[in-house]
Amino acid sequence: MSVAIAGASSALLLAACSSGHGGRTTAASAPPVSVGRLALTSDDFADNGTIPMELTCQGSQRMPSLHWSGAPAETVELALTVEDQDAPGGPFVHWVVTGIPATATGLPAPAAIDNGWHGPCPPAGPAHHYVFTVYAVTRALGLPKGASAADVRDAAKGVTRGLGRLVGLYQRR
Repeated sequence: MSVAIAGASSALLLAACSSGHGGRTTAASAPPVSVGRLALTSDDFADNGTIPMELTCQGSQRMPSLHWSGAPAETVELALTVEDQDAPGGPFVHWVVTGIPATATGLPAPAAIDNGWHGPCPPAGPAHHYVFTVYAVTRALGLPKGASAADVRDAAKGVTRGLGRLVGLYQRR
């Protein structure tokens, strides 16, 4: 995932350098942004492991336990998104949490945040891939309650300095 963001930054940089200036580049062009890797883990499942039924619509929909480390010193805020990449209509957003303090190394107790967790609930068929992504950004995103995963990605462009990813699998039983 960090490669995709770094690649997107490079593509934007190349587009900016070559647009409308007769092929000339300008000295004001910013260098590509380096995005570090955060370690994102769960006590409930391993990366590419099965999400327990308890966290899904077939269980109690308990919020997953998530922990991260490696946020760069310049981190001002963290944000979290969870998306089902295999949903029939395209990626389906299960969770967005913004405004997480830069010093946090995991999510606080469910009662301490506006939880909003909607556990996996795929249709019958093959297992779905649920991608948990944590962003470490250098400025407050300022997103309102109810912001989408796309809002997080858009607001984080150019200010993401760390990114963590964890994939959980779930198949309806």
